[in-house]
Amino acid sequence: TDADADADSDADADSDADADPEAPVIDSADAWCSETGQGDTFYQWVSSCQATDPQGDATIAAFDMDHNLVVVSDGSTDIATYYLVCDGGSCSASFREDEQSVLCANAGDYDFTFTVVDEDGNVSAPVTVTGSQAE
Repeated sequence: TDADADADSDADADSDADADPEAPVIDSADAWCSETGQGDTFYQWVSSCQATDPQGDATIAAFDMDHNLVVVSDGSTDIATYYLVCDGGSCSASFREDEQSVLCANAGDYDFTFTVVDEDGNVSAPVTVTGSQAE
């Protein structure tokens, strides 16, 4: 027997599953909050990601209630899920902090996990970022 044989079932010998080669890839993501509004000010979160797709960025679904998502968690519990709207590879969602009590003052306590899907139903691997407060 080969004592050096890799027990992983994926092709690149690491511990994660290999990504679907047809799926979109989220290249970058960010989530931040800032005070906004005129007169009646409030805190608003903006979540955005940039994705690419092997079949072309235009094939990323503009809106998909099952897969174009950003899930907000406090590290252990999912707090809220928002739908991403995509234009090509640029996807975003925004919401007020008081909708789900995702407080801007505690921005660094929240994780934002993004996924997107293409028109063929190929779902990206999730990408998680920590929230921040805009200056």
